[in-house]
Amino acid sequence: MLLLACIVIPLQIQAISMEAIKNDKNNIPILTGKNAITYFVDKSSIKRIEENQFIYKAQAVVYEVENNNSRRTNSYIHKVLVTYRYDKQASSGMKLTINSVEDFNYDGVALGAFSNIPEQYVDVALRDPKYVVGKYIFKEAYGTSFENMTIHRK
Repeated sequence: MLLLACIVIPLQIQAISMEAIKNDKNNIPILTGKNAITYFVDKSSIKRIEENQFIYKAQAVVYEVENNNSRRTNSYIHKVLVTYRYDKQASSGMKLTINSVEDFNYDGVALGAFSNIPEQYVDVALRDPKYVVGKYIFKEAYGTSFENMTIHRK
């Protein structure tokens, strides 16, 4: 029975190749650059998951693609389900938690997956590429820039 479970779990990962990422018009390249990683956001996956007077949460699938010149040799594509959060009352700044990660090579061969990661929000620094990704996700989810969301109205 345990052997059957080990066989079924890897088959649940939906393969994603570099070609598939580039050819899907929903995958918007957000950052490409000197850090050897290109970030794509799956625009069709963006959704609001909580919103009230003070808390804003948006979730999306982000592909972190390590360029061929990256120092790592085995995993190139990280499919990451992320949640960005902003608490207006606490002026928390942008926070991020990772919900799940799936790793693939450029050809789409699954290299591993991690899910059921405990929700743990961390600060996202202004100079971090994940901040730029978060700004895009908030803009798409809420129709306004992150900076507009953080303005305190008296």
